[in-house]
Amino acid sequence: MKSSFRISIAAVGLVACILLSAASAPAAEKMAPIDYIVEDSNALSGQNEFFEEIETAEIQNDFEILEVKDEAIKPSEVKKKPTVSTTTPSPSSPSSSQGGSSSQKPSSQAPSSSNKPSSSQKPASSQKPASTTPSKPPQVSSQAKPVPPANENASGEVLKFTSGGVSYSLPVKEALKHVVSNEVNDSMHYEAIKAQVVATHTYIKYYNDQKSIPSVGYKSSYKKGGKIDKAVEEVYNIIMTYNGKAIYSPYHASAGGRTQSSKEVWGGARAYLVSVESKYDYLADYYDLASGKYTTSKIKSNWLAYKVVSLETVISKMQSKYGITPSGEPNTWFKIKSYSSGGYVATVNICGKDIGGNTARSLFGLRSANFTVTYKNGSFTFETKGYGHGVGLSQWGAHFYADKDKWNYQQILTHYFKGIKIAKVS
Repeated sequence: MKSSFRISIAAVGLVACILLSAASAPAAEKMAPIDYIVEDSNALSGQNEFFEEIETAEIQNDFEILEVKDEAIKPSEVKKKPTVSTTTPSPSSPSSSQGGSSSQKPSSQAPSSSNKPSSSQKPASSQKPASTTPSKPPQVSSQAKPVPPANENASGEVLKFTSGGVSYSLPVKEALKHVVSNEVNDSMHYEAIKAQVVATHTYIKYYNDQKSIPSVGYKSSYKKGGKIDKAVEEVYNIIMTYNGKAIYSPYHASAGGRTQSSKEVWGGARAYLVSVESKYDYLADYYDLASGKYTTSKIKSNWLAYKVVSLETVISKMQSKYGITPSGEPNTWFKIKSYSSGGYVATVNICGKDIGGNTARSLFGLRSANFTVTYKNGSFTFETKGYGHGVGLSQWGAHFYADKDKWNYQQILTHYFKGIKIAKVS
């Protein structure tokens, strides 16, 4: 493959020297939060911290930009044993729910768009963005870069993170196998698993490059020889970059039809984290993991869900949080005022108080900020679509793009993260 960079032999030697000296420099241990897919109402605390500027010395990332094939490369076998360093405990991280799916082909009974769950309960608003249909799948180059053998870890990279109050410092492969196993499972499409591996690697590296340590989910065991194991062996040294550096790459279980921009959720604009369509996520409710087939009737609530909150609970939360005692007819207490570009609630007025959709999600413990609310017989019913903050990679969306549209992991990633490059850590 033709390299994207031309460097002299002298430059190669110089870079090698720099890398050897840099390898011995320890990264400072600093906790950084992540919003996982949780039902806990505390899930959204501290999100603005994602975009605080961290002053560090300039970090030289040595990436080789890849030109990759559309077809998958054969995964290699596992040979590394896990090594765990349990140092100073850090605060617990929020738990993450798995978006596991199957890689088997869909049956002829796959529901059409007419079977999509009704959204009749959502109030009409001129501010609600219209859904669009994507034209063509993301394009990637047709040349491939060979993947190193399983026993070769060319980068020698170690990833540092915390999980459940424990600090870990693991070789890149072992780190990814444990963390990715906490996010998805072997029933998901192989290309979607590879996309998750790259997103996870990039996420941790983004913080480590700034001498920070993120909090992520961690599973103590993984299936040796399984799809996650093989996917890590295949793409362990691949990350996403923007302007030559590892990007901030959040992920969530499913989007409400479109993802959200980082600016709309956390207040920090990033050119690669904008709202994009994620049109198949609703199928998570119609997909049978056991058979790997689609059904014509809903079998679970991974995407569309309902939460009932009592009148007394709403009164209590508004009093304790804002010092407001609701009055008047309860069916007038909630008024959705605006939506984000992804169709999530941007602003909702509750008893005369304007609050953000994500604040409401946290306050009432909702799965997402894509919600409507109705009142009947002393209770409020929230209908939510999607699961999580809705920014970056949708795990169910990745599965269905791979399963239905035959996208590979590069196409998935360049769809959810705009303008990024697929790069190899050298």
